[in-house]
Amino acid sequence: MNEAGALAGLRVLDLSDHKGALCGRLLADMGADVIKVEPPGGDSARRIGPFLDDLPHPDRSLFFWFYNLNKRSLTLDLKRSRGADLLLALAGSADVVIDTIDR
Repeated sequence: MNEAGALAGLRVLDLSDHKGALCGRLLADMGADVIKVEPPGGDSARRIGPFLDDLPHPDRSLFFWFYNLNKRSLTLDLKRSRGADLLLALAGSADVVIDTIDR
């Protein structure tokens, strides 16, 4: 989380897939508090290469690392009531929500 910058104090909830990841990255780079929400098993962008040392693994995706730099993250299962309730609470405290996923 970047505490300085033109957007310091702005909270962004990032529900995007790889199509919207750059938007959240740019807001985070400018100081916004961006919270990346991933489903159980991780964001689909974690399966996009290249991978560190050419070893495919969700935790080694350079694509994911680049587009999610300066973001905080958490995993929520939106199919469970607790996950959905937590998402609603986070959305209620957010100034901006980025959502590019078809549900």
